[in-house]
Order: sequence, then C-alpha cells, then structure tokens
Amino acid sequence: MSDPAFLSADQARRFVADGFIVIQSGLQLPTHARIDTELRELFRGQGTLALADNVLPSVPSLNQILEAPAVRGAVASVLGPDFAWAPHRFPHNSEPAPQTEPIDAFADQPEMGAGSISGSGWHQDGHYRGGRCRWHTFRAANVFYFPRDTPIEMGPTRLLAGSHLYANLNCAQRAQAAFRPLPAGTAIVADFDLGHAGSPNRTDKARYMVKFVALRTNGRQAMEGAGEWQTPVGLASVDDTPNAWRSIWNWQRGASRHHGIDPASNMNGTIAALGSAHAHARLESIYRLSATEAAVRPLLAALRGTAGQGRHKSPDPGSAAYRSRGPNPAERRFSFHQFVPEDATVALAAMGEPALTALVELTEDDDPWMRMNAAWALGDGSLTGQTVHAALSRLLADGDVNVVRVTLDALCANPAFGEATVRQIATLLQSERPEWCVPAPAEPRVGTTWRARDQVRFLCAWALTNRATLGDPSPELERALTNALADDTDYVPAVACEGLGRVGTASALRAAFDYLQRRR
Repeated sequence: MSDPAFLSADQARRFVADGFIVIQSGLQLPTHARIDTELRELFRGQGTLALADNVLPSVPSLNQILEAPAVRGAVASVLGPDFAWAPHRFPHNSEPAPQTEPIDAFADQPEMGAGSISGSGWHQDGHYRGGRCRWHTFRAANVFYFPRDTPIEMGPTRLLAGSHLYANLNCAQRAQAAFRPLPAGTAIVADFDLGHAGSPNRTDKARYMVKFVALRTNGRQAMEGAGEWQTPVGLASVDDTPNAWRSIWNWQRGASRHHGIDPASNMNGTIAALGSAHAHARLESIYRLSATEAAVRPLLAALRGTAGQGRHKSPDPGSAAYRSRGPNPAERRFSFHQFVPEDATVALAAMGEPALTALVELTEDDDPWMRMNAAWALGDGSLTGQTVHAALSRLLADGDVNVVRVTLDALCANPAFGEATVRQIATLLQSERPEWCVPAPAEPRVGTTWRARDQVRFLCAWALTNRATLGDPSPELERALTNALADDTDYVPAVACEGLGRVGTASALRAAFDYLQRRR
C-alpha cells in the first residue's frame, strides 16, 4: 500500500475553517466507471436500504477508494494516522426529478425524484444507530465519494461551509451554501457535524454517491509539522472567527489551546453572547472566554442556569428538537440522535486546567444534564490525568443511561484510562438492564430496532478499541472485545473486530478472523 498523501498546511487550515476539503481520489477513470456500473446494477436489484452497510462486500472495488493515498492522507491529516473506518457506509441515490425550475443552492427540502434516499433538507448527521456527541475538535469525518461526473443538474451534495461548529443550523446563511460540479472520482472529506443536503437530479440518469465514516481513535494525536494559524485566503465560510479557528488549530497541532487567543475584556457582554443567534458572536465568545481564567465562575453560573429543565431526556424522534432544530436556537438538549453540549461547557473544556476542579465537582451534581456536560468537557482532550479519568469512571456507574452514554463517548475521545475503567466497560458490555431496553432510534428515517442498551454497548466497544490503539492493551481488554463478538447487533462485533486487530496478539487476531470467516 502506498504512503498516504497528507493535506498541505493550507488545505488543513481550510478544513478547520470551512469544515470540508474537496480532493481527487487519484484513481483511473475506468475504476470509477466500473464502480458506477456495479452500483447501478445493485440498486436495480436491491435498493439503498437493502445494500446499506453491505455496499463494500457488494462492490469490492470501493476498497480502492478507501486505500487511495489521497483519501487516506486527507482523513489522516484531520483525524490522525490511527483513524478507523466505521462499520457504517451508506450508498445515496438521487433519482431523476424532471422539474424544470432552476436548482436553488440554499433551498431546504426541494422535491427529489421518487425512490431517492438522499435527503434534500439541510441537516447535521447523527452516528447511524450509535448516536454520539458533537465536538469542535475533530473526532469523525464523512467521506462522500462520487464515481461519475456529477454536474449541477445531476444533483451533487450541497454543503454549508463553516457549519461544523454550529450547535444547530438555525443561523445558516445563503452565502454559506457550497454547490459545485464534481468530476468522477471526487471525494469530499467533511467534518461529521458539517451541515449538508442532497439536491434534485434534473437528468434522466440516477446519481450515486457512497458515504463512508472515519473516526479518530487516538485521542489527541498531533499533526506533524503544522505551523502557526494563518487564515487562508478565499474561504467558503462566511463567519470570521479567528479565535475559534486558532484554538482548534492549536489542538490539532498539539499546542496550548490558548496560544494566540484574545482573552475576553468585557466579561458580562462576552458571557451574554453565548446565547447569540449569530454564529460569529457565539463562537468568538466561547473561545475568548476559554482563554480567560477569571471566566470559570461566570461560565459555571451560565451552565448551572440550564439545570432543572429536563434537557437530559431525549425529545420525540419526530420533533425538530430531536435534531437540534427547535424554535430556540440557544437551547441544547440530549437526544439519541446526537448530544450537543452547552456553549459554556465547550468554553470550560477548552480552558483546560483552570476549570478542572469545577468540572469534577459538576460530575456529582443532582441534575443529569450537569453531569452530562461535565463528562463531555472532561473527555474533550484538553484535560488528562488520573483525576479526569477517575471522575469519568465514577460516571460509568450513573443511574441515568444517557449520562452513561455521554461518558462512554468522552472516554472514546480521551481513552488513556486504566484497568479499573476497562473492567467497568467490560461489565457494561455484558450487562442486561431492563430500564435500558427503551427504543433509541439515532436515525429514525432509515429504521432501527436499537435500544439504549445497544448504544451503550456500541460505545463500550469503541472505547476499548481506542484504548487498544494507545498500546499495551491488557488481557482483560482483549477478553472484553472477544466476548463482544457474541453481541446480538451487527455493529458491536464489527467494532470489536477492529479493536482486536489493534490488540494484535495471536489470540485476538484469531478471534476476529474466526468471526469474520463465518460471515464472509
């Protein structure tokens, strides 16, 4: 396999600000033509939902896209070279819709052709079935691959530049809409939280795109050779948020989050701007406060002001609030689709050490919403050490399953935990709790029978996999992943196989091989 072709420093900075980068996969045109032909034949026989996560074994040539140096290099530049491909990979079809009116780049839910799976409404993805947290630091990426030339009239994917840092899309602007023709073999690497949408296909031939999901596994794996932040020229994003971009860039390159950040000079005004409906004001406030030690108490007060409102309970899957699109743009809620923390929490997490004591104390608050936010902040990666992981370990025994779920995702993001936590996670992987057997549809539109218990186990498997990535995995960790192969979902064993591969012992590899051999 050829060495990955990493992004240039300018491309990596553009990704920080815009939330996406468009690259060519670098393979020959006949390869893309063969993939397109095979997808068309399969769709005629099975359709999207039948193919779904089985698209890779159904179209083996797609593996060449994942192995292409340009694709691997772009993803590794964003998520670190130890990234993993998630078991979710989904083919999106846009069937002909012969309306004659021009395609509006910013339209929300234009009519699609009958049988299209591509959603034309602006949305931020939730992790299929799993349901996870949103992060400003890069934890996951979508790779949208187009096997054939896709002109505007064929309906390429539309993107909202800069929206990966938004808690919701209520403040999206027309000028953010990125909508361009895509040559055959194009791959769009986008932060998982970037707003995007399908678009109508005005031709007489179906359009196919395959989405892959990549995940960071190594906590904070610094980008090598990255210099200081410099705002690129000609960004697609309309938000000028240099303090937010610089803080995230600092995290990417392993530097102090506060380096070069302008501290808040007007504390009350900056705190008030956290609730702004304008993304620029909100993001700049978060990161200026994160560089201001005196902001700990005001931020904690702002966070505590959201307690007692039942925000830890997931809204109805049919409601706008389920996808963070409720009428109040400042309101954050837990949902099985995606957990979005309070802005004050994001600032406290980026602040790091000065906020540690307050965050640990918050893990013992009576309100589950406070405990969720504290867990998220401790997992963000700006804080490490025994105190952090001891607090997260305690939350694994929380009586609220939603707190446990957020805590596990925090451990996925900050996986340098010890053996006691490994044992707790191993127990959770096997536990049966009737109160956790409630439906948890992360993506209701495509259907799922998953329960909260299954989401917990899914995150357990990823937490152990990420811990194995750091090296020196224990026999207990290997046993836990081996036992997870017997789980009654398809995703948990798939993640366990990834983890066993990273454990790397003969017995771990044998267990993964035997599982996969029976299912080839």
